[in-house]
Amino acid sequence: MSPKCKQAVLIIGWCLLLGGFFWWLAP
Repeated sequence: MSPKCKQAVLIIGWCLLLGGFFWWLAP
């Protein structure tokens, strides 16, 4: 896996993690 692809996967993973966390906190 190329470094650029790895970085994109990492960023998408963090976006999903943070998005899910904030969605869970929202009333």
